[in-house]
Amino acid sequence: MPNVHLLSDRLIKKYPNRRLYDTQNSVYITVQDVREMVRGNESFVVVDARSGDDLTRSVLLQIVMEEEEGGMPLLSSEMLAAMIRSYGRTVQGMMEHCLEKSLQTFSVMQDSLALPAGDHDKTAAPVVDLSSTTPSTALFGQFSAEQSSESPPLNA
Repeated sequence: MPNVHLLSDRLIKKYPNRRLYDTQNSVYITVQDVREMVRGNESFVVVDARSGDDLTRSVLLQIVMEEEEGGMPLLSSEMLAAMIRSYGRTVQGMMEHCLEKSLQTFSVMQDSLALPAGDHDKTAAPVVDLSSTTPSTALFGQFSAEQSSESPPLNA
C-alpha cells in the first residue's frame, strides 16, 4: 500500500540495503537517530524507497525490540502474551484503545510531575510509591484484578 503522510512529517526513506535516508537533511541516518527523533517527539514517516510502502511501524517495532533486549524491559512476558492473545479477536480494537489511552494518561502524569527545580510547591502532584509494582501492573493491574475476581479468563 503506498504511503500516505502529512506534509509536516519528516520523510525517511528506507533502501534495500537497510539504510535510512533523511530527506529533510539529505543525510543517511541510523536506527539510533530515529530513536532520538521519537524521544524528541518529532513527527516522521518511514517509507520503502522503491514501493513507497509505509514502514514506520516496522521501524518502531525494531526499536522496541532492541530496547526490550537491552537492560530493563518495559513489557513483561505476561503482557506480551496477553497482547498476542488479543490479535484477531473481537477485543483487539478495545485492547489497542486501552493501551493508547493508558500510555497517554501515563505521559500526562509524567509531564505533570516533571517540574523545574525550585517549582515544587503545594500544587505539585503527590508522590506515589510504586516500588512494589512493575510498569505493566502499575498500568494494567486493575484490569487483571477485576478479571480474576469477576469474569472468566479472556482465552476461555
